[in-house]
This record gives sequence, structure tokens and C-alpha cells, in this order.
Amino acid sequence: MAKLIAFTAFLLIGIPLEQADAGSAALRIFWSETIPGGRTSQDALAIRGISLDAGGSIVALGNKGVSQSILLRPSETGPGPIIELATQGQALKIVQGPAETLWLAGLTNKRMYVPGGTMADAYLGKLDPQGRIVAEYSFHSFRFRFIQSVTMLDSGELVVAGRDGAENWLAAVSTQGRLLWQRRLGLGEGVVVSSVGDQIVAATIEGRHEDDYKTYQDDVDVRTVNRTGRVVGWQTIRTNMNNRSALHGGRLAMVKSRTAFYVLSSWYDLQSAKPLEITKLSLDGAISWRKELPRSVLQQANGTWTACYQGQMVLENGDLLVVCSIEAQILVFRLDAKNGDITVMSVPLPDCHEGRPAALFLTQRKNGAIWIFGSRPDSNVGKSCTWLGELSLP
Repeated sequence: MAKLIAFTAFLLIGIPLEQADAGSAALRIFWSETIPGGRTSQDALAIRGISLDAGGSIVALGNKGVSQSILLRPSETGPGPIIELATQGQALKIVQGPAETLWLAGLTNKRMYVPGGTMADAYLGKLDPQGRIVAEYSFHSFRFRFIQSVTMLDSGELVVAGRDGAENWLAAVSTQGRLLWQRRLGLGEGVVVSSVGDQIVAATIEGRHEDDYKTYQDDVDVRTVNRTGRVVGWQTIRTNMNNRSALHGGRLAMVKSRTAFYVLSSWYDLQSAKPLEITKLSLDGAISWRKELPRSVLQQANGTWTACYQGQMVLENGDLLVVCSIEAQILVFRLDAKNGDITVMSVPLPDCHEGRPAALFLTQRKNGAIWIFGSRPDSNVGKSCTWLGELSLP
């Protein structure tokens, strides 16, 4: 894999946006890899997610070519060696587990049952610190089931969440891969999970039919679930994000600080869009504040909509940092932990993306430095462009 681009200069800008007294942000690119052939090229990369191992080093999960799952250990000097994973499943997420293990989550055994219809089973893979597969587990379904979010309880159990057909799905799994319990969470567009001790917090995009199925809307709900799978709390934090049942464009994320959860939700399809909204909840579920990021969606001249590909993380002081790739730039939103006040900044998107969106991933190093990892989104037909840089804030 040849290095075609290597930037060392700072990319500087300070564009004032609507809630901003921003100063300027800077993005220093450590390295960039470009594969001109696009996603069909055998060497093309697309990053799906990052995690930190027990030593604090970055581990990145991605695809090579169309479907080969890989691990990378990127640093300032380059992407590092590529480990091709001989997994039985398609890995969509990576998380750190106990005893220096890494866990992959996604789907396996994808199969057709009628023309145009497919089924799949949920998948978990356990890796040792060197990235070798230790064990693999699947969870059967007669629907299309996959895992899109994983959290770890203090007891060591894993809680996995995803889709099972048209419904959101939640389950607890032992570290030996035994299914402890599972439950469906109703008609939905997606679910993400986090935890406090052995208590589970699940945010869902949930569809509701009203008035004898005459009306429909997608809401964002937050449930509190105990270790046995019983729902002990439930509230709606965003209503009517979409009102057309045939559309599927919900996006959902959740990150946790020492004292709170941040739930990020948005809706996007070509004909309509709802901007990224962030709700902060205390660890006991009380809503602290709610903020909308209008610049996270953009209507084109032809009337269609564009939405950003965002990454998010909690800074050491508890503030939320969101980066958003849209219109050949990276918008940087910093939300004050206390009141949600927003500072908006911007840095140019690296040229290797040719103006196309980038999937973005954030992490904060032990020395406080903020690293941002960028890649071509898995669904994007553009050439492969993967890079690592340091984001400096004023």
C-alpha cells in the first residue's frame, strides 16, 4: 500500500458560525493513504470504528477491498501493519473487553430465504491482544439480526444491541458466549447501549403508529434496563423525528462521561432531514439540556438533502466534542458540559477525499492531544482515503 500523500502542515481556519465565538481550530495530518481504485480495489480501505487496547494504543477495525475485515494499529508514523481477520462473521464494531481482550460485533450466516429477502444471525468474535481470534459466537434468528452496539457491565457480562428484522433487539451475553437473556424493544430504526455499573441504558429510534395506523412517527426513547433484562425506566427525549413509515434514515449514537450520557440523534434521506440533536442526561436519567446543530444538514440547490458523517467523544473536562464531515469541510462543535453552550469551528477536509464525505473517529491521548481518524465511508464509491491527524482547539 503506497503512501501517495503525506501532509505535515497545519490547515487553519476560523469561520464564525451561528453560536460561535470560536477562534480557530487546526488540523495537522500525520499521514494519509490514498488508493485511487475506490472501494472495489483489492487494497482499498474503509474504517468502521476504533477502540483503545489495555495499553491505550489505538486499534482500528476496517474493511480491505469489498468485504475483508482487518485490524490496524495506527500511530503518528503510519497505519501500521494490516492484520487480515479470518472471521466467520462480518465485523461492524470493535470494543475493548476485560483481561486485555478485544471484541468484534456484527453479523454472520447471511442467507436468502425468499427471492429478495435475507436472514442473518448476530455475531460476536473474541480476540487476544495480538488480534488473534480466540472464540466466535453466533445468535440465531429467522430474521435479519445484527449487532451495532456493545457495552460491558461491571460484572463482566456483555450487553449487545442491534436490529432483529424490523425491531430493535437487546441481549446479555456471558464472556463465554452464552446468551443470558434477550428482548425486543419494538419497531425501530436502531439502538445504542451504555451502562452504569450493572445497569443498562439503551437509546432507540422507535416507530409508532397512531390513530389506527393512520399516522406514523419515529421518536427517540431512552430505556433503563436492569441486569436481568427488565425495563425499569423509559422516557422519550425527541419526538416526531420522521413521520413517513416507508423511510429508513435514522442515525443514533451515545457516549458517556464520568457524570452523564450524551445521546446524539439525526434523520437523513434525500427528501427530508432533521439536524443532529444532542441530549445530555445525568446518570440517573434526568435531562440536563438539549441542543440542536443546524449546520449538520444542508439542502442542495435541487432540493435534496445532505447530512454529515459525525464522530463524537467526551473530553477530559466533560465537554462533548462532535466532528462532522459536510461540504468539503470538517465542522467542529464543542458543547459545554454545564449548559450545552456551543462553540463552532471548522477545518478543511483533506484533499484526498475530493470533496466527498469522510467517516470520522475521535480519541483523546493520555497527554491530552485529540486525534482524529478519517476514512472513506463504507458506502461511498469514491477512492480510498485514510488518514490520521491531530486536532488542536483554541
